[in-house]
Amino acid sequence: MRNLILFETKHGAVEHAGALLADMLEGETRTARVSRGNIPPLDQFDTIILGGSIYFGKIQKALSIFMARHQEELLKKRLGLFICGAHPDQNEREKELRESFPEKLREHAVAKDILGFQIHFQSLNLLEKSIVKSILRLKEDKEAIDREAIQAFAEKFRS
Repeated sequence: MRNLILFETKHGAVEHAGALLADMLEGETRTARVSRGNIPPLDQFDTIILGGSIYFGKIQKALSIFMARHQEELLKKRLGLFICGAHPDQNEREKELRESFPEKLREHAVAKDILGFQIHFQSLNLLEKSIVKSILRLKEDKEAIDREAIQAFAEKFRS
């Protein structure tokens, strides 16, 4: 089993969640950041997992463009979709998950979930700090990557 986790991240939460997921999947797993352009040929992999973080209700543009360009190829793979997002309302997080991925990919996916978030104040700009303080009511770093959700996500790919 060959797995590829393709991700986009702004402050590292998705990369962290993807690394934890990679350790839990069976077989050989590679990870690659979409915006760095070092994506191996998709035909080399049985499973492709796409992950991104949510900013202002949307997933990163680089990941959206990649999905649009490669949708037909992705539909031929075992597919997983995840986001990292910190909206305090569970219904909003689920809406963000739905709206982050094209419907055809969502319907085809073996697993789709929200894998938590992490906030590191030193990496945020002033606007981001203001939003985190007002919406999330946080004033210090918070590690909330959901290891149980990551384990459950990985379990869906067991043969």
